[in-house]
Amino acid sequence: MNSNDSSLSQRGSNVISNNRAENKLIVRRRLTIGEKAFIIFYTKRRERKQMQLEECVNYLLTTAQHSVFLKMTEKLSVYDITPIQYAVLYCLWENDKRSPKEIAERLKLENSTISGILERMEKKGLIEKNISKEDRRFIQVQLTKKGADLEKDVLNAVEEVNGDVLSVFSQEERSTLKSYLRLLAGVQN
Repeated sequence: MNSNDSSLSQRGSNVISNNRAENKLIVRRRLTIGEKAFIIFYTKRRERKQMQLEECVNYLLTTAQHSVFLKMTEKLSVYDITPIQYAVLYCLWENDKRSPKEIAERLKLENSTISGILERMEKKGLIEKNISKEDRRFIQVQLTKKGADLEKDVLNAVEEVNGDVLSVFSQEERSTLKSYLRLLAGVQN
């Protein structure tokens, strides 16, 4: 048997070996004629439709997102915020007070995910959480002065990263790409 064989099974008088390196099934059949035994080897090519990794939408989107994420992380590190913290700040720059649930819905995140992000941002002094006196279950998140003061510089940094990332496209291609990404993400413009 070949050292590339990854599996071996006995089926009656057949032994089937799966040679994945060559995408073949190697079949050894024992044939008995009278008192003589013969072993016959033959191969069957397995037909497999295989998508190239570079054609997989998940791979392409994940790889592209990771590349952009690294650039954005580097640019925002000057302000001691992460890309997701920028997104939370943006929500609050749009509307000074929001509940954690509203922020999670706007960013398409789970409520449990947003609570950890808000906790870290509160420790950094970017936001504060206010608990309603009437209903202690209701929490409102709002910017601190530090969080509000970051708006202009952070938006400029994000715009710079977007410009760098999209510089390989024409203006029309940029518009088309963003339109398709919004469609895939299920977000409106």
